[in-house]
Amino acid sequence: MAIKGDGGRRYRCISSATEFSFFRGQSVGYSDAGNIIVSIVGTGVLGLPYAFRVAGWFAGSLGVIIIGFATYYSMLLLVSSFLPH
Repeated sequence: MAIKGDGGRRYRCISSATEFSFFRGQSVGYSDAGNIIVSIVGTGVLGLPYAFRVAGWFAGSLGVIIIGFATYYSMLLLVSSFLPH
């Protein structure tokens, strides 16, 4: 089935974890590098110095640790939802 406006590419419906596949060979080197840079240097990293200036070292560090644990827990939930039961 093709999705409207997708340029004629075909997409498979993922019905189980064993059928999961990525589209390979459709990216360009500079777009990959751009995506990596954007994912690492996002608005969170750019806004972190300001957040530390406003909150202070202790509250800023505590906030980063709490958000880190929340992110880790969210990642575990995503991984467990992908694995077969």
